[in-house]
Amino acid sequence: MCLAACSSTPARVATAEVQAPQYRPSAAAIAGTEKIIAKSEVAVSAAPTARSAQILLEDARKALAAGDTVSARRLARSAAQEAQFVVNNANVQQAKRTLSEVKSYTNLNAQQYVRLRAAENALVNNEGVPATQLLTRLNTQLEASSARYAARNKRANPNPSLIGYQQIANNPFQWPSLIRASYALIQNPSAVLPTLDKSVEMPASDTRTDADPSSEAAS
Repeated sequence: MCLAACSSTPARVATAEVQAPQYRPSAAAIAGTEKIIAKSEVAVSAAPTARSAQILLEDARKALAAGDTVSARRLARSAAQEAQFVVNNANVQQAKRTLSEVKSYTNLNAQQYVRLRAAENALVNNEGVPATQLLTRLNTQLEASSARYAARNKRANPNPSLIGYQQIANNPFQWPSLIRASYALIQNPSAVLPTLDKSVEMPASDTRTDADPSSEAAS
């Protein structure tokens, strides 16, 4: 009995070693997996808040170190997809904010309307990156146009607040009162800058909207 038991044990061990040989990936498989992991690292670095993508990438590195290139590739691709999902969602939210700013402008030209519609279609398709790019360029262009328009108006009427109320500006009989009220401000005209507070206090007796020439003569 002892001889039979002792002779059967080595046979079972030998059979187990043959059925489960140690797997060793080829150099080409390792190199291909390393390239996939490198691409995944680029995608994950663009999404620093994607913690799940970082975990998947770390698992991919561990799988490659253990010689499991199949799992390493699968985990690396999943990490890249997760990172891209996070980046896209962030761009969708940014595009929505920029869209509200763009719609606050009026008088868009035909080309600008085309860009606006293309960005809106991208948002409908949940394409955050192209939508953000289109809207950011469009918003920058509209801001520049608005600034040029404001500069032209400023050159045409550089100090509108110095004139005061419209009823005073349209009533020549009120101009002497305006000059007296703003004398301290305009005694040095070169100091009247756009950033200067040009509001003046009009005396209560000088706030008439209409003046009768006969009453002015009588006074």
